[in-house]
Amino acid sequence: MCYINVDILKAKSEETAFEKFTKQGCGNCPDNSITCRTCNSKDCNSQQFFKERHFCWISENSTEQCSVSEHKRICYYAVLNDKIVEQGCGNKTWNESNVRAAKCQNEHLCNTKKLLDESLFCLNKGKDELNETKSSVIQCDNECFTRRYMDGKLEQGCGNCTDVDCKSCKINFCNTKEIGVKHCWTNNGSTCSTGYYENCFTERTETNELNKGCGNCTSPTCKTCTGHRCNDGKNFPYYCLNSDGTSLLECSNPECYIDKDLNAGCGTCDGNKINISCVDCSGFKCNSRNKLEENVFCYEREENGKEREGSRPCVEKTCFISGDLLNGN
Repeated sequence: MCYINVDILKAKSEETAFEKFTKQGCGNCPDNSITCRTCNSKDCNSQQFFKERHFCWISENSTEQCSVSEHKRICYYAVLNDKIVEQGCGNKTWNESNVRAAKCQNEHLCNTKKLLDESLFCLNKGKDELNETKSSVIQCDNECFTRRYMDGKLEQGCGNCTDVDCKSCKINFCNTKEIGVKHCWTNNGSTCSTGYYENCFTERTETNELNKGCGNCTSPTCKTCTGHRCNDGKNFPYYCLNSDGTSLLECSNPECYIDKDLNAGCGTCDGNKINISCVDCSGFKCNSRNKLEENVFCYEREENGKEREGSRPCVEKTCFISGDLLNGN
């Protein structure tokens, strides 16, 4: 049996180790040797024989000789469920939901805890995936990014970016959705971009239409929200004046009413079963007290001959009275 022992840990490179810290001879590997190989054929313990294997840690004090052709000189150091350490050869993947894995290549015994501690980890999520989790964490070189696409979808991963809807960072797990932008709807069906914690707004205008965009608003008919594309305007209220003539009521439909006793609110006169003089309208705060003055109500005569005030405006804004003089009525 022959051996070749190359003390990689004493050298900064494999070449230096071959030149200054290599021992070859007969028999088994020396005691306490870490990066050593044995063979059983004539003159087998050459440098080329040693290079056919790449050494990775498999525990704190044990190493594994990894096939270069199979594992591509890759080692890994992984922590599962925040407590279980795994070390070994190759570009391994895991099915567990909580894994942080640091990998290194082309360097013997590189898979140490120091590698894990000094590695940058980023959240990794494709634009069509729903949520980022610890299982989607990847090891990155320099930066992480969070990008918001025009269709509203979010992507996270390794790298940097300079476009408006993308943010970069350099700290572990820093590329959360909160560092990026979100979209708010605007009036023309497109979107604007704003910070994740900034507001979107929806406002009912005096033409009874919706005004939408990024930011805050002070109008009493305006509401803000904080979610991504939250201001879609669905089920946004219409507004009618209350009976005091100044405060507003939120209504599900644009119809408003006001009667001669100045009771006012949402809906129609008929829908609210109002039997006294009452005006319907459809528009932004349309049921002002002036609405009564703008309409004409006429007296009506019931079948029993009793005169009463009309409960609804006359469309023609003209009243009439007729009498049957021939019959004395």
